[in-house]
Amino acid sequence: MLFRGCVRLLRTTLPVVVPGAVLPTCVPRASRHVRLASSYSQKRQEEHQHLIHVGSQLGYDDLSDLDPERRRKLVMMEYEVLKDMGERVPSELEEEHINELAELGKLQRLRFHLFLFKKEMRKLNAKERKEAFKESHTEHVDNLLKRYEEEPHLIYALNKNTFMIKVIERTMDTFYNYRATMAMLHGHTLIMDCAFSEDLDKREQKLTGEQLVMAFSTNRSLTPEPFNLFFTGLKKNSFTYERMKAVVPTLEQPQFPLQVQEATVQLTDFLRNRIADIISTFSRCKISIPLELEEQLTCWSRWDSDAIYVIGGIVDCRNTAPLTLAKAKKYGLKTRRLPLDKYLEWGLGSKSLTINQVIGILLEFKQTKDWIKAFHHVPRRKLKGAEGLEWWLIPFAVRLRNLPWHSLDGSVHHKASSTRMDWFDKFRDRDGITSSSKNISSRD
Repeated sequence: MLFRGCVRLLRTTLPVVVPGAVLPTCVPRASRHVRLASSYSQKRQEEHQHLIHVGSQLGYDDLSDLDPERRRKLVMMEYEVLKDMGERVPSELEEEHINELAELGKLQRLRFHLFLFKKEMRKLNAKERKEAFKESHTEHVDNLLKRYEEEPHLIYALNKNTFMIKVIERTMDTFYNYRATMAMLHGHTLIMDCAFSEDLDKREQKLTGEQLVMAFSTNRSLTPEPFNLFFTGLKKNSFTYERMKAVVPTLEQPQFPLQVQEATVQLTDFLRNRIADIISTFSRCKISIPLELEEQLTCWSRWDSDAIYVIGGIVDCRNTAPLTLAKAKKYGLKTRRLPLDKYLEWGLGSKSLTINQVIGILLEFKQTKDWIKAFHHVPRRKLKGAEGLEWWLIPFAVRLRNLPWHSLDGSVHHKASSTRMDWFDKFRDRDGITSSSKNISSRD
């Protein structure tokens, strides 16, 4: 009975491996999750093969050689054919979807149709869940009113009020905008150089616009002292700016707490009489740098309150050229790179970071002056787990919150934590990084 209770406990908790811990022999949920992962991968492969089979029945592969009007007609004809074949396509195509489909290859168009279909289904499911919740909530309120009529002593006496004040989203949004407005007057300046639209395709510009919006949201809400954020080189006729406006319709209102400059020359004028550092945050740029040049990049060790930091606002999925570094060399600016290899052990995948993740790292480091705490904004899936386990095995291992676990030295522990920050604290204590990270400013 005790063993069954332990198994039931393991199945109801989210497992995380603690560094230095030896996994127990009973891992009932791990094999199940591995099977689920393999079945998901097999499903994706079957879906890919099905798309290839469907694509072999269609005519045109590349539409780039045709004139725009003929491309639009072929896209609509292909859409109607797929609809008649019973394939998973959206119920209708919008104008921007037609223009984007006209620039893609055959297999890319099929995948885009599938993506739009899944997106539409998610919206319908969310709408159904919202309606179901509304009905259940109405029933719940009616039951409460009936209960208050039967038992009036349960009503809070102060004007039927409550000490648990509900904070609505609009109030929170106003509060965060006030933070960003105060940062425009007193905050540390951070410039996002967005003058790379010509080097990006449409998909990369779309991702860049979405990440810039997330960076603004992270900046105003993560810490009490956000950056004075500048977006420079962001042309208002670019697809990046259009994507930002689609996500944030109030972007062009005068009271919106974000400074956007369209001309790129203002960036140089703005930095000419100030100390400026360009951060080589995108590992694709860093990897493309020759070894002797990469060694010349100074590792970022302390926060300079007199400097103005500049980040390249770019998502380079296709183009891996070191564009941000080249621009820094062109204008004679200093360069800094994040000390990722010093504090983190990477697992699968590249060392690329999104724009909003870099903003989170900089905000945390500005406030705490501790790289270990700042790097908890790096996604856990990119890091190698304890005892050499890769990231995808970590969620399938045993979390020992209420069960004892044995470390390598043979000692028995009766409590383990599952938060990401505790993992970094244990990692820091294990490798002796505490003193070096806390005295990082005194060394420099």
